[in-house]
Amino acid sequence: MKFDGKYDKVIQEIAEEEGITVQDVRIYMEEAIEKAYSANNPSFMKMFGYKKPTIEEFIEIVTMNLQKSRS
Repeated sequence: MKFDGKYDKVIQEIAEEEGITVQDVRIYMEEAIEKAYSANNPSFMKMFGYKKPTIEEFIEIVTMNLQKSRS
C-alpha cells in the first residue's frame, strides 16, 4: 500500500493536540504497533493480515473499523 502522505495531517493533528512533535507521535505509534505485534494477539494479527503494519496501514485499518462499528 502506498499512502503518499495521506495520513500526515492526522499525525500532525495528534501532535498538536498532545503538544508533542510529529516525530514523537510516529515513535509512540511504532512502539504501540511493535508491542501489539510482538504479543501475537490473534485479533491484531488477523486484522493486519498476519504481518506488522506500517503506521499508515495501522491508521487506515483502525479508521475503517471505527467507521464500520459506528454504522
